[in-house]
Amino acid sequence: MMDGVMRAIMPTLAALALAALALAGCDPGLGTEEDYSVPPSEVGTVQIFSPEHRLPSSAKNVRIHRRHFQDTVLFVRFDAPPDDARAFAERLTGQKLRAGEGDVSSWGRGLGWWIDRYPEQGKGAVGTIGANATARVVVHPGTPDATVWIFASQG
Repeated sequence: MMDGVMRAIMPTLAALALAALALAGCDPGLGTEEDYSVPPSEVGTVQIFSPEHRLPSSAKNVRIHRRHFQDTVLFVRFDAPPDDARAFAERLTGQKLRAGEGDVSSWGRGLGWWIDRYPEQGKGAVGTIGANATARVVVHPGTPDATVWIFASQG
């Protein structure tokens, strides 16, 4: 009988505990989000889940949105010379860029700086990073710089 009572009230007790933590200003570990620009002096420190996948030193206008919960999700946007952008995207995914591949437009809705549809002349790829991460990349060629959008998740 007592088991049944405990099973019945556990969801309510859990909700009350989370509400108390929130009111006390504590992070109950339900996740965090960060959105920031990267200063040019720090571009060399930005990596996509691995030191082997640092952004090219030529990257500029770098924006990152990071979400943590049970996994980590990164939204990254930057501009770089076209050859650097392509080389980075192919190294990150382990794939050649192809038209229509790697669409990321639906993943970052709500971010004012994120792509809202696949660019007409864009090329992209989807690949894995190590054993437990994936990346989707779209590169839009431009003059003098290409724009790169990366959606990566690990967890």
